[in-house]
Amino acid sequence: MRPCQGDALLERTMTPRLHSIPDFLGYFASADGSIWSCWGRGRHAGNNPDQPPHLLRPGRCGTQRSYLHVSLRHDNKLTSVRVSRAVCAAFRGPPPPGPGRIEVRHKNGNPLDNRSRNLAWATTSQNQRDRVRHGTSNRGERCGTAKLGRQQVQKIRRSIESSSTLAERYGVSARTIRDIKSRRRWAWLK
Repeated sequence: MRPCQGDALLERTMTPRLHSIPDFLGYFASADGSIWSCWGRGRHAGNNPDQPPHLLRPGRCGTQRSYLHVSLRHDNKLTSVRVSRAVCAAFRGPPPPGPGRIEVRHKNGNPLDNRSRNLAWATTSQNQRDRVRHGTSNRGERCGTAKLGRQQVQKIRRSIESSSTLAERYGVSARTIRDIKSRRRWAWLK
């Protein structure tokens, strides 16, 4: 199977400048965040190196519906890949090695903005700091499972009542009350 003749065809077409996506033969990303393919359309379509690449239409799937995904063929199997991850890999190279998980960081906080200049590799903690800065973090009462709000946590910290009394009043465990008072929970709240 020959790879797509991307560069030669790009000179003759209106297709934007494309970068190969590592580990995905015949797939390309453009600086505007779009994904292109030399694979034919359909279930059994093969890689056609004589045709110009065509634009793939991303969708939203899985539990992370705020991110765009495309289906890319790898080892003759279709794999759902985040558009941001494919674009970042094409323009920034593979994720850097190191301890911890490496994620794609959206510099402006918009998960739908997959332009190459808006993406960078980051650790989970760097990405979380970005989310706080952008106001998209789900900590505190923004978390779907939170039982307490900011004002309640501040009242608990100021209170001199026992943990069990406060736990009964707020409908949480005494352990949660102790964790709030010792700042093991809600540590970010002043």
